[in-house]
Amino acid sequence: MKTMNTMFMKLFKYISGENAAKQKIPMTCPVTTRFIAGAGPACDSNFTMSFYVPNADAPMPTNKDVFFTEMPETLIYVRQFSGYYVRFDAWAQEAMKLADAIGNEKAFDNSFFFTAGYDAPFKLFNRHNEIWFKSN
Repeated sequence: MKTMNTMFMKLFKYISGENAAKQKIPMTCPVTTRFIAGAGPACDSNFTMSFYVPNADAPMPTNKDVFFTEMPETLIYVRQFSGYYVRFDAWAQEAMKLADAIGNEKAFDNSFFFTAGYDAPFKLFNRHNEIWFKSN
């Protein structure tokens, strides 16, 4: 998916030295993407991809589309699965499986979900993927 590649490359350029300090930053995992489905077929979905930057004094991005955000500690429901997923409808199917597994007895926010990928893009087999829902 072109959107995914575009987001990934902006973040990859940041850790490759396209930042205020021209500093290289080691790659971390997982690469997460927050997915908020559009309301109906005519509305766009919202995607936000993230790399974890463990260093609190990381250099400022120079690309206006790259920014820092903090994810506070929270309880996450996780579904792990394998495969090479490039389309968001496939990720959404996995999210539905997780929602079904959680059931109605637990409170979770189903207005969005995160995808988490742990493998390099060129790894084709035995991939580690996850879907995340935040608890309420």
